Order: sequence, then structure tokens, then C-alpha cells
Amino acid sequence: MRREIMEAAGLEAFAEVGLILFVIAFVLIVLRAAFAKKEEINHVQHLPLEDGTLTGQESAQ
Repeated sequence: MRREIMEAAGLEAFAEVGLILFVIAFVLIVLRAAFAKKEEINHVQHLPLEDGTLTGQESAQ
């Protein structure tokens, strides 16, 4: 039923383009995660903890 609605409205190309963009983005994210260097993973893993301050305490001082 959804296919008939998309075809009747002339929007099937948008659905296909959206699916293609999603698949491309997903593949790129998986490849980046798979081939990331150990140093980069460790750096990103500790980002929230690096500065030693809690949110909202900078303005209290």
C-alpha cells in the first residue's frame, strides 16, 4: 500500500535517494570504526573525562 501511495504522489525517487544516502552513510561509519587507529579510539573514549570539570560549575566560581 505504501508503494502505491508513493508512486501515485510521484515521490518514489525521494524514497530511493534517501535509502541510498542512508546505506552510504552507514557503510562509511562502519568502515571508519573498523579501520580507526588504537590511539584515536582511546582519545575519543576519554573525551568526556579529560578536562576534569563538571557541567555548570564554571559559572559558579
